[in-house]
Amino acid sequence: MSLIERAIERMRGLGPEPRATSSPSDPPKVVTVSPAPVAGSRPTSVVPSEQQFRKTIEVDLPVLRQAGLIPPAQKEHEVARQFRRIKLPLIEQARKRVAAGDTTARLIFVSSALPGEGKTYSSVNLAFSISREKDTEVLLVDGDVAKPHVTRAFCLDGEPGLVDALTDESTDPESLIIGTEMPGLSVLPAGAFAEDSATELLASNRMRQVVERLLDARASRIILIDSPPLLLTTEAKVLAALAGQVIMVVRAGATPQHAVFEALDLLGEDAQIGFILNQAQVSLADKYTGYAGYGGYSGYGGYGNYGTYGISALDGSLPGKPRRSVAGEVR
Repeated sequence: MSLIERAIERMRGLGPEPRATSSPSDPPKVVTVSPAPVAGSRPTSVVPSEQQFRKTIEVDLPVLRQAGLIPPAQKEHEVARQFRRIKLPLIEQARKRVAAGDTTARLIFVSSALPGEGKTYSSVNLAFSISREKDTEVLLVDGDVAKPHVTRAFCLDGEPGLVDALTDESTDPESLIIGTEMPGLSVLPAGAFAEDSATELLASNRMRQVVERLLDARASRIILIDSPPLLLTTEAKVLAALAGQVIMVVRAGATPQHAVFEALDLLGEDAQIGFILNQAQVSLADKYTGYAGYGGYSGYGGYGNYGTYGISALDGSLPGKPRRSVAGEVR
C-alpha cells in the first residue's frame, strides 16, 4: 500500500478539486465606497483602526470559479466546512506562539512539491475562511512571482506589489495592499516580475524587512503566502525560511513519495509543517458521520499539525523515518 493510500485511510477526505481552465482577464471592479472595517485584535486589546487601502475591489467569484480556484456554488457549504477545520489548528498555533512572543507564527507559507497539487486553490479558500474568523484579518500575498496565479485570479495584473516593494526600498509595502469588499480580506499582488533577480530579491534583507513591516502593521493579521512549488524554484525555500508555519499540499495518488521527502528535506527538520491531502477519497469516518454524500467533489483530504515534522507523521512506520503522531486531521 502506497504512502498516499495510507494517508487517505488515516485522514478523512473527499473528492477532487476543480482544475483551472483559463486565466481570468477581466479588469477588477473598483468599489467606490469606503472599505469595510477589519476585524479587531485579540481579547484585552483595543479594536484596531480601520485600514485604508489605495484601492478596494470586488472579488469576482465567477472569474475565480472559471479559474478553478473556488468550488461550484452548490459545493460551497461543504468546502467551507473543510476549510474551517483546516484553519483552526493554524490560528490556534498562531495565537499560542504570538502570546509567547513569536510573531512569525502569523506568517503561513503554502506550497507543494510539484505543480498541479492544488496550492493556490488551498491558499485562496483558506484565505476566505480565515477572513470570516472573529477578530482576525488575512492578507493573501502572491509569492509565486514567476507564475502569479493569485494576482491573475483577482484580476490584478499590472498592479504594483511584492516585487516592487523589494526593488524600491522607499516603497512602503502597506501602500501596495489592495482591499476587497470581503471584510477582513486583502491582497498583495506579485508585482513586476524580475526574472534575473527574483531569487536574490526574495533572499535579500529587504524581504525580511517587508515581512516584518506587514506583520507589525496589523496585530490581528494572518499573512498567507502562495509560494512556487518547492522542487521547481529556489525562491520557495527562501520564502519558507521566513514563515512561522508551513502548509504542504500533497495530491493523493499523484505526488511521488520521493518528491514529498525531497521537499521536506529542503524545509529542514525544525520547520512547523502541516499537510493538506488533496483529492482524497471518502474515508470510513465520512460514511459513519453521514458525509459520504459529498464524496464526489471536495478538494481536501486532511490537515495534520505534526510537531517536529515529516511526512512520516502520516505513517509512523516508513523506513528510515522516526515515528511521529498526528495531532489533528480533517476530511
